Amino acid sequence: KQLGGVYYVYPGASHNRFEHSIGVCYIAGEFIESLQYRQPELEINNCDVLCIKIAALCHDIGHGPFSHLFQDLFIPNFCKTKWKHEECSFKLLEHLVKQNDLEDTFKLYGLEWETNKTVIKELMMGVQVGQTYDEKKYFLYEIVANHDYNVDVDKMDYLARDCHGLGIEMKFCWKRYIKFARVIKAKDGKHHICLREKMFREVYELFHIRDTLFRNAYQHKTKRAVEIMICDALVKANDKIFIRGEKGKQKKMSEAINDMYAFTNLTDSVIGRIRSTPSEELEESQKLLERAEKRKLYKFIGHTKSKPQKVKPHEDTPYQSLDDIRKHFKESYNKYLSTTHNSSNNFYIDIVEFQYGNGKENPVDKMWFYRKYSPDEAVHIKSNQESSMLPKVFIEVELRMYCTSESPEDIETVDRTFKSFCIENGYEVPPGEQLQASESSSSEDENSL
Repeated sequence: KQLGGVYYVYPGASHNRFEHSIGVCYIAGEFIESLQYRQPELEINNCDVLCIKIAALCHDIGHGPFSHLFQDLFIPNFCKTKWKHEECSFKLLEHLVKQNDLEDTFKLYGLEWETNKTVIKELMMGVQVGQTYDEKKYFLYEIVANHDYNVDVDKMDYLARDCHGLGIEMKFCWKRYIKFARVIKAKDGKHHICLREKMFREVYELFHIRDTLFRNAYQHKTKRAVEIMICDALVKANDKIFIRGEKGKQKKMSEAINDMYAFTNLTDSVIGRIRSTPSEELEESQKLLERAEKRKLYKFIGHTKSKPQKVKPHEDTPYQSLDDIRKHFKESYNKYLSTTHNSSNNFYIDIVEFQYGNGKENPVDKMWFYRKYSPDEAVHIKSNQESSMLPKVFIEVELRMYCTSESPEDIETVDRTFKSFCIENGYEVPPGEQLQASESSSSEDENSL
């Protein structure tokens, strides 16, 4: 499924990656063909158009079961280096071309696989590896996976598609974006996709809806509880469930990322396989999946914000990597448990990040615009030039605590320990607790009178 565990919270979000991939391919085709027609001086040829469409169609095929659950929660338990679905997408595409003898099919459309595969890979990942395209065609890297300012056709499709499935209004219009997009040579010497200056606030709306979806759906506390439980079930079953790989070899789920034959057979259906396999070795996984189905989820205890972070040299905005925050918080919490002689391990610390897609920076500040009467001049527009009421902070890290036990006593212990830890270690008190404390204090003052 496109949204993994979101389906357990919003049943309308039942769409899958296949639909999203077709949508991204369609919008990419509309975009590149619009530029090809309106700006013939760009010398966009049919090979460029096809490579863009193939990159858009295949950019997400490297996702594993339940999409980001597999990448962000499951794989880190077995892989020390960070595994990314984008890289797997290209490996899988290579496998499919070879497996299905598609080289001749490419030739029918004027493409040579061996010649064009590097181009397709770069367009899928939005990263220029060699000198495939010169600076005049740099804008092609900003269509499918834009790492400069994170506005691309991938985002346009998944936000519109997810909003539809979740019943959330989507005000950004990708057709309007394409209509007002022009390629202009900027001050850095590269040709960038630029927008009319009147689109400034509409682009902000794109990032605002992204933040809304992360808070209300992608990182919803109940959705995360479901995914953590499914992940725990997959981890426990990893040594007991095998996928058929290349040459008939049996591969664990965690090993399938290195065997594309096995990876094509690893889908969401692995959950059904775990539940229906009569084996005592899978009993723990089966109980976890049964709990998830019966909504006996890990209990959400509360959340707090990460502590103010140290400022790096020559920077006026504090920033710290999510991995550093996670490591520091877990070390601090475990140390606190040892000092309180609390040996309970019935807890799970989840650390989630909310941002506008460009870390601590405002992605719109990096975008290029043009003015109505200067259509060939690319300029940046700073937020304060447009309005003083726009956001000033673009990243926020939330620390969440769950209790994995169903026992009321364990839940109470984890709840009490988490709140005490926050108070004694300088973290913000979980929402609601401060209010209760102040109300309690006011009652004591009234009684003393």
